[in-house]
Amino acid sequence: MRLGLIMFVLMALNYGLNTVSFRMVARGSYLGLALTDSLIAAFGFFMIDQIAHAQTVPMFVGYVSGGILGSQIGLWLTRRN
Repeated sequence: MRLGLIMFVLMALNYGLNTVSFRMVARGSYLGLALTDSLIAAFGFFMIDQIAHAQTVPMFVGYVSGGILGSQIGLWLTRRN
């Protein structure tokens, strides 16, 4: 269960960052895009090992549901500000 939660958090952060990055493109914000893309790249480097070893159903569920929630949070944050 712990590994599933870790996957959930990692994917929520990843998809949240990607959503914010897309919004920065839409706004034409060079600085916002540079910041979000650098975070995505650094975070992706760390995540590669975690995802490569994901072999259980709870990890899969955490991965998918984290992605769903992360996008929603990223959109909510960028629409509010």
